[in-house]
Amino acid sequence: MSNLEPQYFKTVTLGDFLIELPKSTLPASIASESGAYPFYCSSSVIKYCNTFIQDKPTVLMGTGGTASVNFGNDKFAYSTDTWAFRSSDEEELKTEYIYRLIQHKLSKIDYFAFEGSGLKHLRKNDVKKLRFRVPANKRVTNKILSILRNLDGAIEETESLIEKYQQIKTGLMHDLFTRGIGADGKLRPPREQAPELYQHTPIGWIPNEWEMKNIKTALSIHNNLRLPLSSEVREKMKGPYRYYGPTGILDYLNEYRVEGKFVLIGEDGDHFLKSDRMEMTQLIDGKFNVNNHAHILQGNEFCTSEWFYIFYMHRDITYWLTRQGAGRYKLNKSTLEKLPIAVPSPNEQLHIVNQILSFKKFLDIQQDNLIKLKKQKSGLMHDLLTGKVQVPINTAEAAHV
Repeated sequence: MSNLEPQYFKTVTLGDFLIELPKSTLPASIASESGAYPFYCSSSVIKYCNTFIQDKPTVLMGTGGTASVNFGNDKFAYSTDTWAFRSSDEEELKTEYIYRLIQHKLSKIDYFAFEGSGLKHLRKNDVKKLRFRVPANKRVTNKILSILRNLDGAIEETESLIEKYQQIKTGLMHDLFTRGIGADGKLRPPREQAPELYQHTPIGWIPNEWEMKNIKTALSIHNNLRLPLSSEVREKMKGPYRYYGPTGILDYLNEYRVEGKFVLIGEDGDHFLKSDRMEMTQLIDGKFNVNNHAHILQGNEFCTSEWFYIFYMHRDITYWLTRQGAGRYKLNKSTLEKLPIAVPSPNEQLHIVNQILSFKKFLDIQQDNLIKLKKQKSGLMHDLLTGKVQVPINTAEAAHV
């Protein structure tokens, strides 16, 4: 970063640079999965429709619910509950840069510029009064935008990769749980081709070689090892040992009650409704603790903890649950014991588990990469948009920006 150009910032009031676009007459309901053009509504989620009403850089903010902002470019449309505006002077302050400024301050805007006891609504005048420090040098502006675009591209590429492999994982798990792996180490032929290889069970078609059991006979339940502690008590017990709830780690304690390899499944909560995108089970090894909102199970030589972990990882069990209020369900111990589980031979369990866990490891790495990229973007936005860190614009590079 030697020979950096001086990078001066000036303070501007956002409203001095805004041109508001006409209010749209398009309802959010016209969104179509097969639409050809981006369609921005009162949400951060980008939808699509079959018409467009703008084709120039535009900032689009949702006017109801919670704060959201999008950047429209090329051909796009926006709904009636979206506030659209652009810069009145692209040379002085780019529309895209305004988008980045608002994106950076979105949580604050949500706090002070939305009002209402039910559905909150955006106070546009409060947004117009926002004051920002912006680069006085347009080469600095362009470089900042280029850096953030590149980061967005990396994030979108990682998200696309995760989505693609999530779909592959779903298909792989379906095949492995219905066809299994034969003696040749390959998936058995589909039932349509070899119906004699399959049996029909309460959970669907499975290979003839598999056994149907319930959890009570297939695994052991160790709820006596649970350690219910309030947050106040835990505050006085900080230490290195993990303290698990129904969906993940809640805390770290200075003592442990469970040691070894176990699998957890929630006893209550709303996570049961998200089994398609959220793991219902946790495979834990080592020294740890579990609160009273998760069941503790352990496998044996016939049905391993790993098999239960992957078998119920994304399985919908709402049929078996009792309701505890709107969206909240309970899986009590007696019901857990009755849950069905298909059990292959130990060797086949091992092969299937290894395939799924190998795939899951790859996805976990990509999820970690995505989290790191988003944290990097958040930190860079703060540093670059506030002028805390200078961008590497030198005299040689400036001529090409």
